[in-house]
Amino acid sequence: MENCTLVNTDFLNTLPELSDDQKIYLNSFFATINKETSYDNRKAAWKRFVDDYNNSNYSLDSSSLCSLFFDYIYSGQHTDLKPAISWFTNQDILKTSNLGLAMKRQSLQSYSAFHTWSYENIQSFWNDSLTSLNIKFKNSPSTIFKESNKPFSPQWLPNASMNIIDSCFNAPDSRTAIIQNDPDGNLLSFSYLQLKTLTNQVANTLNLSGLKKGSSISYIGPMTFEGTAIYLGIIAAGMVAVPIPDSFSSEAIKRRSDIANCKLLFITHAYPRQSKVIELYDKAIQQELPPIVAINSMNRDIKLPRPQDIFWNNWLSNDATPYSYASDPNDTMTILFSSGTTGDPKAIPWTHTTPIKAAIDGYYHQDIKPEDRVCWPTNLGWMMGPWLIFASLINRSTMVLFEGSPLNIDFSNFITQSKVTILGTVPAMVSHWLKSDWFKTCDWTSIRLFSSTGERSNSRHYFKLMAKLKFKAPIIEYCGGTEIGGGYITNSIVQDLASSTFSTPAVGLNFYLYDDRQSIISSGEGEVFIQAPSIGLSQTLLNKDHDKIYYLNTPLSSHGIPLRRHQDQFRILEGGYFQATGRVDDSMNLNGIKVGTGDIEQVINAISYIQESAAIAVPSEGNGPDLLVIYVVCLDDSLSDHMLKRQLQRAINVDLNPLFKIFDVKQLPSLPKTASNKIMRRDLRTVYQRESSTN
Repeated sequence: MENCTLVNTDFLNTLPELSDDQKIYLNSFFATINKETSYDNRKAAWKRFVDDYNNSNYSLDSSSLCSLFFDYIYSGQHTDLKPAISWFTNQDILKTSNLGLAMKRQSLQSYSAFHTWSYENIQSFWNDSLTSLNIKFKNSPSTIFKESNKPFSPQWLPNASMNIIDSCFNAPDSRTAIIQNDPDGNLLSFSYLQLKTLTNQVANTLNLSGLKKGSSISYIGPMTFEGTAIYLGIIAAGMVAVPIPDSFSSEAIKRRSDIANCKLLFITHAYPRQSKVIELYDKAIQQELPPIVAINSMNRDIKLPRPQDIFWNNWLSNDATPYSYASDPNDTMTILFSSGTTGDPKAIPWTHTTPIKAAIDGYYHQDIKPEDRVCWPTNLGWMMGPWLIFASLINRSTMVLFEGSPLNIDFSNFITQSKVTILGTVPAMVSHWLKSDWFKTCDWTSIRLFSSTGERSNSRHYFKLMAKLKFKAPIIEYCGGTEIGGGYITNSIVQDLASSTFSTPAVGLNFYLYDDRQSIISSGEGEVFIQAPSIGLSQTLLNKDHDKIYYLNTPLSSHGIPLRRHQDQFRILEGGYFQATGRVDDSMNLNGIKVGTGDIEQVINAISYIQESAAIAVPSEGNGPDLLVIYVVCLDDSLSDHMLKRQLQRAINVDLNPLFKIFDVKQLPSLPKTASNKIMRRDLRTVYQRESSTN
């Protein structure tokens, strides 16, 4: 949260939202806090406030008031390097969470000790994880891993045979596997038996198709019950699933299909989205593509113009005999693509071991249990789609899929009706929720945990999201990537948490922060280097030099093993917390001071009339020092660029550094982003320099 100065409690008397009894209580409460109150005592005071907040004797309906009181309690003690704890773990969580139970099982008294054990004892940790997840093998491995000529890329689970799909159906047949909505807003439920049956039908039909084992097959469409079964069925058949985001252009779809050498495509013919119909099949066949199985989900009276294509209902066999091909654990079972939309994206193979990483992250960090209902608005073409499938199903929980925009009241009602317990978010989504009228009255009391990924979050926004549920549901930050198979830095519910910070490396791995001189740092800001090996970390790329990208000229671990490059930057905070500061290639040097774009954007985005922003650095004349240019999406279109520049500069002077001078400000109706919601700063930089050269 932002710094603030201690204020007199007379301000309470000016708040019409408070009753007289509430004012009396709060005056007496805040009277215990003064400028000399220590940070630890303030933290204890906030915990006491949260406990009282949940007491029926008084209730505060305004998250803004909670923010005000939070600032008051921590005022004068919180600094940029000392995070203000906003959510607290408790003994019940330590006794009942998956992490707490594992710590007890290993006779470890602290989370820190458990995490250290997880990456220092690779064989023991992953063996325990395979047991906890009940991973199924057709032939058991002789050991967890066998060293290869590349110490950062061992052979996982040698001498084993398996199909990861077998581990997705450990739940009772009658348990609900998937809940989704239909176009009329009704809830549809599908059991594990129904999902298994359709998965087997897909696998058996593929076996009759003449395609060879290891063939690449794409799915392009919404994340639905049928889409999930198609994805699982491809893998069960011993083939390679290649999900591609349905939002892509026909050219981008073809490029990815070609890179993966797809032999067959499953494509949803068309589907409704808000007031429109998305004609996905018609878009796709603008390019020359392999044969297509078209899913006529809208049951329209249509014909397919290409003779090699066939409708789903005509293609699918009735044979539901259980089938899964015995694969080597290191065989590719999925190909996913990096989020770039120009040029050739990285094609990243997932093996049958990668879902184990997704599932164990979900087990320990999101604390997924069989009784949970897990919703994370995403698409199968992005890693969080397959992650959601494996993290949910391997942990025997229910996956909740919403077809439509997660920004409107229909989504909110769906969350309420389906009784979601774990909800995944991205910061831009939360920002939109907070500005929506429906959010003020929505009933999300079934939610016990949020998790956030995709981009750096706004601490104010996430504080208000927690306040909505009276701080009963923590927000688990989760940062990683497709090539990680999950996260490498995150939070845990057995630790106290501060909004928009990270509290731990993910279980099973570790990382170090290095400065520009390639030295490990214990304070300040540095670049992340991940300690390999770990299940989940990619070992190959289809179309690029994997080891050059991730390991060439990287620092060595204490064991002499090259550390893995990821190009994220973090700042070390007090108490073992971390704060994301951006990408290595997004940093800039202003007046001799290195600063991340995220630092600047966080200040700008805190201004009430700014919806979002992007900071870029452009070279001054003669390739000289960086000049700061800021693009903004402004809610107030009456402001001139000149007036806007003055106000943004004032905010940077106060909240960041007056040496960071804004050179130019540009207003846009929206910022260019990749399909996974990452701001395309390089494109903005290119456009700005091109426009500047012509002026």
